Amino acid sequence: DKGGLYTVTVTATRGNGCSAKDSTYVELLFYDVGVDSLIHPTDHCGLSAHEYITLRIRNYGTDSIPAGQKMKAAFKLNNGAPVVDTFYLANTLYSKHTLIHTFTVGPVDLSAKGIYNFKLYADYMGDTVNYNDTIVRSIEMYGYPTANLGPDRTIQALDYELDAGTGYIDYLWDNGATTQKRTITETGTYW
Repeated sequence: DKGGLYTVTVTATRGNGCSAKDSTYVELLFYDVGVDSLIHPTDHCGLSAHEYITLRIRNYGTDSIPAGQKMKAAFKLNNGAPVVDTFYLANTLYSKHTLIHTFTVGPVDLSAKGIYNFKLYADYMGDTVNYNDTIVRSIEMYGYPTANLGPDRTIQALDYELDAGTGYIDYLWDNGATTQKRTITETGTYW
């Protein structure tokens, strides 16, 4: 059953038809925390070899969790070992409210191109509902394109054409040009 307003009507046992009503409101207080979002990392071109995971924990329960209480957040990356971070609530976590937690342990290497699968979960002693403790999220590191204008060069000519290469959707040169190729008529550094 669940909390809410409950009413009852009783009728006298003598069969005289006399009845009475009463009602009461019942609020069921329970603890229930879980992870609802992976905040960092998200899909990206590429991140560093030392990224700390940030997630959002929600109090799904009906009771507030007082400041100072110990909580646990954990994650698994791909099929690796769990990384567990224990912390104490700085503020009361009210019913239906959230907190953002950045891990202080277990930096992960997200520098390589690929898909990273995370299993994230939170725990609080006294949590009464387990099905919403965990989420699974995948993120992708796309990788950066390769830009190569070649080595520095000395050319005996009135002009020279630089080519940034084919296969890109956007080009942006140091002078604001947006073409794949650029004709150079003066000595200098170009990017």
